[in-house]
Amino acid sequence: ILASFAISCLDAELVPDDGSDLHHLFANVDIIFTVLFTIEVGVNLTANWWTPFWSVGWNSFDFVVVAVSLIALPLETVPGFTSFRLIRVF
Repeated sequence: ILASFAISCLDAELVPDDGSDLHHLFANVDIIFTVLFTIEVGVNLTANWWTPFWSVGWNSFDFVVVAVSLIALPLETVPGFTSFRLIRVF
């Protein structure tokens, strides 16, 4: 989570030009973090099964964060959706 936060801060601070190597690097790192967080939620859901998973508020929050990240991933060019990626910081 801290690495994702640091990369998001760096991306926001540097604001790489679209199509630049740095832009592609940040986009690929974002995909990697999204995949890792998705796997983590999937493993947690499988390990705790259905009811115990949803009975913990943090698990529900993690699920929402991952769902928003997955929805925002293909919509990177739509204004406003990229800011949803910052939800992962919490």
